Amino acid sequence: MSPEQLPETTLTKTDFKLFLECPREFWLKRYHPEQIVTPIDAHGRYLIRQGYEVEREARALIAREFSVDALESQYTVTFENLLARFDILRMNDDGTVAIYEVKSSKHIPRLESAKSKREKREKNLYDLAFQVHVARLSGLVVSEAFLVTLDGDYVRGEDLEIEKALHFEDVTEEVTGLHRDVQLKVSEAMSVLQNGPGDGFEGLCKAKLKCAYFVFAQPELPETTIFDIPRISDKRIESLRRQGVLAVEDVPGSADLTGTQMAFVEKCKNPPPRMVDIHGISAILSELEYPLHFLDYETVNPALPKFRGMRPYEQVTFQYSVHVVESEGSEPIHYEYLSDGTGDPQSDLLKGLREAIGDAGSVISWNKSFEIKQNELLGRLFPEYAEFIDSLNARMFDLADPFRLGLYFDPAICGWSIKNVLPVLVPGMNYDDLDIGGGAAASALWYMDVFEGTEDKQERMKQLREYCSQDTLAMVKIFEVLR
Repeated sequence: MSPEQLPETTLTKTDFKLFLECPREFWLKRYHPEQIVTPIDAHGRYLIRQGYEVEREARALIAREFSVDALESQYTVTFENLLARFDILRMNDDGTVAIYEVKSSKHIPRLESAKSKREKREKNLYDLAFQVHVARLSGLVVSEAFLVTLDGDYVRGEDLEIEKALHFEDVTEEVTGLHRDVQLKVSEAMSVLQNGPGDGFEGLCKAKLKCAYFVFAQPELPETTIFDIPRISDKRIESLRRQGVLAVEDVPGSADLTGTQMAFVEKCKNPPPRMVDIHGISAILSELEYPLHFLDYETVNPALPKFRGMRPYEQVTFQYSVHVVESEGSEPIHYEYLSDGTGDPQSDLLKGLREAIGDAGSVISWNKSFEIKQNELLGRLFPEYAEFIDSLNARMFDLADPFRLGLYFDPAICGWSIKNVLPVLVPGMNYDDLDIGGGAAASALWYMDVFEGTEDKQERMKQLREYCSQDTLAMVKIFEVLR
């Protein structure tokens, strides 16, 4: 049954997942999808294909393990207004079934201590619990339920050993224990579909009043509200609401807020003017030594590692751009590398990078922690370059610091992303005319060109070079303004 054929009140796993995250957006997507559904971009297509690849490998492994020619893929069952479509369904000889929920994410242990990871594991369990709930209502006898994830500690050898890369976890007992809660939440979801989510501000999702539902249903809401105040408690929210306060601008000076919270309120009420700390900027720029090397990487992190020595989701560096300024006032010289997909790109990349950067002069990047982390990974993979990489990291300088630290403040700059800073400091220079406008798109397009093949690969390679080169040239221009 295709999505357009589903009854208006049909509930799928995807619907149920969205309901748990935000009942308001769940309702909005059902009745006003144009307000929330956006076209899938290159990065979105890449993520979907990563999921399909992991599912395909899991299905083949299960088929081999149980000596079956085929498994039920996307097997669908319904019960009243509930629909479940399974990633993998294994039919057993005794008439029971085993359900596999495949997640192209890393395995999270049952006793994980980090709250964010525990919450992610719980979401995965609820996904599977919904599937099992509907399966049993439809008449299937579910004997086993598995979460299939990636083993984050797996290190690839010459070949991919999928039986080591995947982690199968029997969670039958856990999802069965969620049966009653799933049943209640399904009823709540149906009630929201039939009656709407309500007009109050209770039970907000992480987006708070920036949620797409409020943008649609209450467009008159203030742009910045008391819900945007950092770390504000429900008790303080309730106190302000009793006073009729919603907009941050209306928060009284006597409000019971922390110093940090009140500073946020005052900044919203009286936005600071443009401010440039010339001496502060000069002080940090004085650390730089010529020649200056403006460096940017492009990377991609496939779910299943493609090259020897790599783990699931580790970043593969496939491209660099370097603009070198030999001395003050000299014109930048450009060096670049872009892998065509022949073998592991990172060995050739390091060879070219060492020739372009050498052992002297500062190395400038935007948000240097990323480049440093990639360099450390490259050093682990290619120990023969360890000395060069140590030198590289010791010479790194972050050109975003003047903006991140507030030494250069301009209300026209929204955040400190290079794409936001560039057009303000260098009018007329931006990313608008490039075919590739962001790093996520660049990595996705390179991956699909190299591992899946496209007819316009050569044109895409040209676009990738233009995008990466723009990043380092932008840093050169921003540096010239700061200097």
